[in-house]
Amino acid sequence: MSKVKQTLEKFFESHRIVFWYDDSGNLKEEYEALELDDVQKVQIENNEFTLKYRMLKEEPKSKFLVYASYAQPEDEENWLLDLLLAHRSFSADKTSLILTELELDQRFKALVASHLKFFNAPTRVKALHAYRTDNETEESLKQKMLAVAIGSDVNMSSILLRLLEHEKHFATVQKLELDTDLWMLLERDYGYSSEKPSMEDFTYKLLQNHFYWSVDHSQSTLNREAMLFVKQWMDSKQYGKLYKEKANLVAQALHLEESIEALSCNVLKSCDTYEQCERSILSSLMSKLMEEEVDFDEVHQIIAARENTCWYEVYVDLYQSLRFAARLIRMIKEENFSMVSFDDGVEKYVQQWHKIDYYYRKYMTHRNRAEHAQVLKALSDKIDDIYLNGFLRKLNENFNAYVEAYDHNTSNAQRQFFGRKIQPFVDKEENAIVIISDALRYECGMEMSDRISGENRFTTQMESMVCSLPSYTQLGMASLLPHKELALRDTNDTVYVDGKSSSGMNNRSKILQKHYAKSIAIGDEEFLALGRDEGRAFVKENKIIYIYHNEIDATGDKLSTEERVFEAVESSFGTLMKLIKQALGFNRQNIFITADHGFLYHNTPTKESEFCKFEDIAKPIKMNRRFIIGKGLKADNCTTKFTSSELGIAGDNDILLAKSINKMRVQGGGNRFVHGAASLQELVIPLITIRKKRKDDTRQVEVQVMALPRITTNTVSVSLYQEDPITEKIQPLTLKAGFYSKDGELLTQVETVTFDSTGTDSRNRETRLNFLFKQNIEQYNNQTIQLVLKKVLSHSTEEPVYKSVDATLKLSMFNDFGL
Repeated sequence: MSKVKQTLEKFFESHRIVFWYDDSGNLKEEYEALELDDVQKVQIENNEFTLKYRMLKEEPKSKFLVYASYAQPEDEENWLLDLLLAHRSFSADKTSLILTELELDQRFKALVASHLKFFNAPTRVKALHAYRTDNETEESLKQKMLAVAIGSDVNMSSILLRLLEHEKHFATVQKLELDTDLWMLLERDYGYSSEKPSMEDFTYKLLQNHFYWSVDHSQSTLNREAMLFVKQWMDSKQYGKLYKEKANLVAQALHLEESIEALSCNVLKSCDTYEQCERSILSSLMSKLMEEEVDFDEVHQIIAARENTCWYEVYVDLYQSLRFAARLIRMIKEENFSMVSFDDGVEKYVQQWHKIDYYYRKYMTHRNRAEHAQVLKALSDKIDDIYLNGFLRKLNENFNAYVEAYDHNTSNAQRQFFGRKIQPFVDKEENAIVIISDALRYECGMEMSDRISGENRFTTQMESMVCSLPSYTQLGMASLLPHKELALRDTNDTVYVDGKSSSGMNNRSKILQKHYAKSIAIGDEEFLALGRDEGRAFVKENKIIYIYHNEIDATGDKLSTEERVFEAVESSFGTLMKLIKQALGFNRQNIFITADHGFLYHNTPTKESEFCKFEDIAKPIKMNRRFIIGKGLKADNCTTKFTSSELGIAGDNDILLAKSINKMRVQGGGNRFVHGAASLQELVIPLITIRKKRKDDTRQVEVQVMALPRITTNTVSVSLYQEDPITEKIQPLTLKAGFYSKDGELLTQVETVTFDSTGTDSRNRETRLNFLFKQNIEQYNNQTIQLVLKKVLSHSTEEPVYKSVDATLKLSMFNDFGL
């Protein structure tokens, strides 16, 4: 079937009369050969009145194809104009056939004729027809032609993202001679114009426009729509990676590094156009921390402002390092670490000073993870020095004055643990599980407790205990077992509990079972390997279970791995949580976590001159970097001497403990991770009591929108209020905020903000966001629009609406002077 016949048959489905003006008469033969069912063919040959009478009076229900072998006459000379206007005209030239297929009228004929390279492909014509609407303009049609040509959605942002994605798409635009139309549309929507337009030039101007919008608005060359497009681009899940690639290429091509570095941190703090902005802010913060010139609250504010930039994920560990460095420096500067007694020192460490150990560990953890850790070299040296000399040494030299007052019989002593905490369960024949994590020092236990409390339905009670001295594994493990006497014999450092060796899992089980038959000791890996039925049978048979876990000490005690001890702490948290959930899965609710001892760790190896010097000791029972057990030992200015009886250990041995943070030279092993003496870091250990509730008790924090004003300008400021401080049970919330029309069109940029303030002062929990409306906002004037808040889910790309608030748009006539 010919194209002419196919088109005419379609016309006659909805029209009784179709006029065909054949401009040159070249298609008369095709007209004469044409056969159309139920259609009468008539020809105009100075017989207009006769034809009109026949079609209207004689055969008012018949279908007619009216052919003329000349061009359509002017309206004033056309005797059949009324019929032509009431029915349908047909043209058989290529352009007209395309218009017919697209259901477009003759005013688009010139556009189609000038773009025949595009319309030569039937697939493109068909795709364009799918986008056609009844209110097309030449500009809207050209925009849709671009979208069809490169396979994008029809909005300009989608077209632009597709063109930026790969050079081949712009090559297609050029091949189809649509590039002139593209430049016209980019000027219309983004204000881009150039004597020599190109995608490269446009990309440069686009990103520079976004950059200057943040740092110096007067230098912006494009409009606000261009700025909002870049924001959309960098936030795009599909094209975000492309943005970073393009931004780096532009920064390199335009040699922007020096000019960005010349800008102050305050100028750059809201700029995220280029990766160099992130680097410059980091560099500025590091310099200020090095000089201790910075307001430490300002560091936190700047970092919080960067948390939702597109580059943040690359530098998150550097930022976190700086956050903890700032806290550490401030706290050490503010504290004098004075105390008046042994118990006072322990109490102040538990209440406050342990946080410095936490800050140091977190600083080192994030520094070690950081992709660009080398930039922290100078700051790390400073942090190591401040932590060592401003805290560890000073704190423990002050505490050393009271070490001789150590009493292994106090209520919070490690040796009292079984009697205080486990014996009541034995007496009632109830169940209890004790998880002993080797070297889980107090500050690590605090973080573990917070993590557990953050789990739904979990609660914890955090206490401290003072471990036995010397603070080493054999004695600490023995102290947690039921006992009347702990003893050391003359051959090695094995601790005997009521005459039985406490070394190894079997011996510890025997000691437990001697006290209470339904008891057992087991390793963490063995416990985790138990299946559901096997595990429930195991806990039913054994009411008191000691589970031994060893990641921290096993890592720190080896020279080859001691530098990774903080990584082992993080790993331990995961293992401990698995143990807790395994126990709960076996229907065991009473769970304790504690440790045998703590540890000292400083990242810089001890210098040769810093080791204690002492006389050679003949055949010591145990010689460690922090203590010595032997006969006839003598103290010096580097050590404190105890007899074994003074430490509650049976036997006639002497024990030397290194003072403060001093270390003694021994062969083998490392010297960064140590324990055994009486520093607060070694001595104070956690005791976490865990309970599981029946009802949910965690929730995300609530966020309220402060009253929205009537919007009268192209910019609007919105205040969002975090109702409560973040706690273990009230979790942070990340929202995406933007203004939308009632039919769902985005009218501004989208801002991402995380509500995670722990501040108790409500004024510090208010966040102010500034929104900039798009160029077409005037079309929504005097209408109701919405501020929509969407939740960002950590494990899903879905963004459910959190809440929406209506606002009235009342733009004044001269609201932004065309910005």
